[in-house]
Amino acid sequence: MAKTIFNTSENSNFILNLTKEKYSKMASFSLVLTCILISVSVIPCELNIDKISYPIISGALSLCGVICMIMSIIAFIKGYIENKKLIPILFFGAMLLWGVISLINSYDKNVSLYGFDGRGEGLLALIFYFCFFVTASAISGDKFKIIVFDSVVAMGIINSLWAVPQIFIDSMPSKYNYIVSAGDVNASSGLSQSPLFLAMVLSIALAISLLGSLILDGKNRKIIYFISSLLFAFVMIFTYSLISLVGISFAVITAFMIVFTKKMNIKNICKPWGIIISSVIAVLLINSGIVCENSKYSLHDGALMWFDSFNRLGSSGNYNPEKFDIENTADVYLYINSKTIDIIKKYPITGTGEENLIYPQLHSSYNVIENNDTFDKNYNEYLYIAGTRGIPSLLFFIIIICLVMYTGIKKLKADKNNSLNYISFVGVLCGIIIFLIGAGNINFSPLFWIFAGFLISSDDTSEQIKIRNK
Repeated sequence: MAKTIFNTSENSNFILNLTKEKYSKMASFSLVLTCILISVSVIPCELNIDKISYPIISGALSLCGVICMIMSIIAFIKGYIENKKLIPILFFGAMLLWGVISLINSYDKNVSLYGFDGRGEGLLALIFYFCFFVTASAISGDKFKIIVFDSVVAMGIINSLWAVPQIFIDSMPSKYNYIVSAGDVNASSGLSQSPLFLAMVLSIALAISLLGSLILDGKNRKIIYFISSLLFAFVMIFTYSLISLVGISFAVITAFMIVFTKKMNIKNICKPWGIIISSVIAVLLINSGIVCENSKYSLHDGALMWFDSFNRLGSSGNYNPEKFDIENTADVYLYINSKTIDIIKKYPITGTGEENLIYPQLHSSYNVIENNDTFDKNYNEYLYIAGTRGIPSLLFFIIIICLVMYTGIKKLKADKNNSLNYISFVGVLCGIIIFLIGAGNINFSPLFWIFAGFLISSDDTSEQIKIRNK
């Protein structure tokens, strides 16, 4: 007989009677919604419906965040957060509390809480990331985790299918088809708002799909994952970014390591080579002039950074050619990171406030766009955290990552045949590397924290869940 409280109806006590398997099913679908809805919500922005575009994107994140907040509360009530998971969760809580301190001492408290219009990565977003992390960590059962992996691949497919017309159709309303310093490049942004953010999203989708095509069960899933990985690698080249090259290299190297470690057959050895061939074909299309007027493939990270912040959002001033060479990728990263380090030295404890990195750089006017050689994202998440939320927040972040990776390594050693642990581990490792040259955003960061949650989650099978619930 179902349990009730104070003789109330069974339906009104669904939390009390919620089994772990039913919880895992509900939680997994909340994460699936997160993966899909945030990308789809960008469509009005791509269609230039400006009055509703950015509020819809922030609303999608908020809706998914609130749902996962409810799932997190249920997980704590039901005791699905085991003691071994509490330490990284507590450090995440400490990072949130320090975020509040940073908000109190920020330049603009409204921006610090809600994020810059068009960015949306304020303290509120960090709270939602915490909920994604906790929800993922409370899920048990392979089939529920696989559903989320499928949704990450689906998210990559949706972004890529939107990106392909941006590459080949000149009339497509793409914001990045012409870059002043680079010319007619037809850079793809998909539904990630920036080519750099698309490269980040597809990097993790590529790593998951390629690895999944090698080690997951199911013939159809292996085929879909591999075809998707070819598409992702092809599209990533058209982001003209260092992030894309690192993401492709990471996926290929990881795949080769798995192939040789597990001594797989020739069919599987061909899969990482397929990614290399897909990438080369994309480069050849650019160099042949078929896609755009440029006759040579090159990286345009700097131009894309400032086009995104200055031209698209007005969240920074324009670049200053006297300060650095906008088409020299190393020069750009060196400039923005060295400036960020100067800001960290000035505000080492509380930082500038979330998404407030632009404000200490203002030198000509209180109007952001009138201040040349300024930026709102420095494309190194570790320095960005220290600059906006202070060094203590960065330490909390590093501790969380170390604890998650330590747990993941222990799980891999304990069960070398668990494919889902390998995928979760690779997903987190991919994020750790990409964060060295990428900026957190509402398309990529939720994926990172979902995989981090999976890495510390239980490995119970559906059968074990049923036995325990009985």
